[in-house]
Amino acid sequence: MLPGEAGGIAFGINDMGLIVGYQFQEDDVSEIPCLWHWNGTGYTPMSLGSFGGDYGEAFDVNNLGQAAGFSLYPDDLHGPAFVWDRRGLHALPSLPGDIDGAALAINDLGQIVGLSELLDDFGDLLSQRVVIWQHGTVTDLQTGGS
Repeated sequence: MLPGEAGGIAFGINDMGLIVGYQFQEDDVSEIPCLWHWNGTGYTPMSLGSFGGDYGEAFDVNNLGQAAGFSLYPDDLHGPAFVWDRRGLHALPSLPGDIDGAALAINDLGQIVGLSELLDDFGDLLSQRVVIWQHGTVTDLQTGGS
């Protein structure tokens, strides 16, 4: 486990055995998106970082080692979808009018599918659209537009 963490949940694994998910503290005050990699004798966890908030999760990892998920900003109310690679965490754009997102799956071409969302300041969902991120662009899969 990462220092200070009490448990974890795994969501995705790639062909090389990299695992992604998140770890959490016993009192559930945070969720840290993480990756586990085989070190020869066991799995070693690695934090994927955050955008300043206390909550984030990684849902999928491709065979290039890129992970997809979400991370909240310091207010812990809003946050974008992300893609993580060896250079770090990168926020993915939301559709116009949305300020939140979650990247749910990533393929070996780097195409990512997930959600572009608008939540109010109480965490209630106001709108949600299914999207694909590819070549730096977000596309609404329900309308075909961005």
